[in-house]
Amino acid sequence: MNPVLIQQCEALIYMSGDEGIEHQTIAMVLLCSLQDVYEMITTLNERYTQTQSALTIIDVAAKAKMVTVREVHDVLATHLHMKATSTLSNSALETLAIIAYRQPCTKAIIEQLRGVNVDMIVRKLLALDLIQEAGRENTPGRPILYEVTAHFLDVFHLPSLSALPTLKPIESEEKDLYVKSETA
Repeated sequence: MNPVLIQQCEALIYMSGDEGIEHQTIAMVLLCSLQDVYEMITTLNERYTQTQSALTIIDVAAKAKMVTVREVHDVLATHLHMKATSTLSNSALETLAIIAYRQPCTKAIIEQLRGVNVDMIVRKLLALDLIQEAGRENTPGRPILYEVTAHFLDVFHLPSLSALPTLKPIESEEKDLYVKSETA
């Protein structure tokens, strides 16, 4: 098989990222048969195995996708968790927690709960792929709704949102003041 064609196939799979690329699309772009595509993927995977590469190509729903091998998963998960938590300020973590527990929610709700403007923080969380737009609220101005992403779950080692710790109810300060004034 032509080495340049194999490189091009590898580049197409690499550039497709998390979405993957359909085998048929690879065949059309490279002007080759589906059988050639499967042979190139097999050749690439054999090469990865021989060189003990951290990469492999898998087939998911008729798409080729480049992923890391299981042996490097733990170190990558640790890195992603450290990266996300080390680059997030307490304000960003608070905003992220509000979104995770109240999703989908608008910036107005977050700002009401935090008492500060969250425009910059929301932009940073979007850029880090920890939150995403989840549509628009059906109210005047149609504000954007936000929710956490699958990447958020990966970074914080959560199988699902139901694995978030349960929040304890906070007793109202007014109630405490009332009790204190009664006993005084």
